[in-house]
Amino acid sequence: MRNVQDYFKYWKYVRESWYNILEYVKDEDLDWVIDEGFHKLGNILNHASKTYYWWLGILYRGHGAPTMPKGKPRTVEGFKEQFKTAHAELEKFLSTIDWSRLDDVYEVNLEGEQLHVPLWWILWRMFEHEVHHRAQVKMYLKKLGRNLPEKEFWNIPDEFKRR
Repeated sequence: MRNVQDYFKYWKYVRESWYNILEYVKDEDLDWVIDEGFHKLGNILNHASKTYYWWLGILYRGHGAPTMPKGKPRTVEGFKEQFKTAHAELEKFLSTIDWSRLDDVYEVNLEGEQLHVPLWWILWRMFEHEVHHRAQVKMYLKKLGRNLPEKEFWNIPDEFKRR
């Protein structure tokens, strides 16, 4: 049986697609909002990147977890750094787990409700959250007239491409 790191290894391509996407965002776009009642683009990026830190705090159970950045980056480069640090910390955590740990139960306060959830659920929740906000940012860019090529959004590994 393959190890758990193999199971999650392609998630990094989703995470790395953020850097492709951010190449299409300009600093002046960060305060732009798609329509009344929606969030500013910079707020979405801040939420998407900081959520890793929130979940990692739970996964590390408070011991050795990365510190949540204060404030919000004011530049696209700042967001790239915030994502980069969070992604590195997630990779570090993923490198420490094996199949038996996926059933470890964690206590999570999610929107005021106290839950007891397995690690596998948390990892899928993190993945789902990331994919949701990645698509949301792509929609904002499309409304700004930026045409992000599908290959950059999907960030397909070279090993899957026809030779």
